[in-house]
Amino acid sequence: MSAKTAAFEPSDLAVNRKLEVQEINMEYLEKIRELCRDSGVELMLMNSPNLKIYRDSRVKIEAYAKENGLNYLHFESAEEIQEIGLRLDQHFYNKKHLNIMGQRVFSEFLAGYITEHYSIETHEADSALCDVWNQTYQEYLEYYEAAER
Repeated sequence: MSAKTAAFEPSDLAVNRKLEVQEINMEYLEKIRELCRDSGVELMLMNSPNLKIYRDSRVKIEAYAKENGLNYLHFESAEEIQEIGLRLDQHFYNKKHLNIMGQRVFSEFLAGYITEHYSIETHEADSALCDVWNQTYQEYLEYYEAAER
């Protein structure tokens, strides 16, 4: 199968690439975790869909999440990516980035996941905020429709 017709091929994944998480990044992650804890906000860690698997960084972040009782979502394997409905031939700009259609698929998945697993306060009664959101959403739809052409 070619990359144009197949959802994913094993050769599409770059496994075991070296990318270590820098200590300064871990220090700031800890500051963010503490700020969230102190503010009563539940922190979720996530790697967005990516066909380049960086094992070293994933292992370190997984360990940090487990040690601190944090939820960690990652989408770096063909199985994980396919489970949320993404296809290489339709939804990726390159091996590290989604295109606009992929961003939409992933955003819908992530919104559903967050809604299902977290208590999120809505602001539906705030008409000024709703107006801003509605305007922004209309601009997004126009952009998305143009990108589909």
